[in-house]
Amino acid sequence: IQQRFTEFFTKQNVEEQCTQESLAKLHDYYKSQEGAEMGETELFDAFEKILGIQMSKEDFSYLFRQMDSMRDERITWDEFLSYLLLEFRLTGTAELKSHPLELPLASAPEILPTRHRSAIRRIIFYPDLSGREERIFNFQNGKYLTVSKEG
Repeated sequence: IQQRFTEFFTKQNVEEQCTQESLAKLHDYYKSQEGAEMGETELFDAFEKILGIQMSKEDFSYLFRQMDSMRDERITWDEFLSYLLLEFRLTGTAELKSHPLELPLASAPEILPTRHRSAIRRIIFYPDLSGREERIFNFQNGKYLTVSKEG
């Protein structure tokens, strides 16, 4: 039980196990296949031999169905990359959600009189820009632009 518990918590996602070199090898293998696509057994073998990813047939079958966006039981290189990009995006979003966010306002907002005759429709913050060539933005300082219906 201890071994299975350790395996479960040390298991990485597919996108975490792929390296740049292994993806390049897999891409070459894809190009050598007929129609530049693979079925479930071909991709399972490629995962083990090229990417070095070991998983059960049931887990891989579930993963294959997730990648097969066209539902034609064949995975193209584009489908594979789309799946990896989506997983990277979702794991990155999950990591961001786990970190507490810092409040952007340090003090209570201040209400200022306005010269607009009608209601303000949009407020845009423009950060300070220092250096013409470096284009360094300073988000701690800047100006607000307000827009009303009349301009």
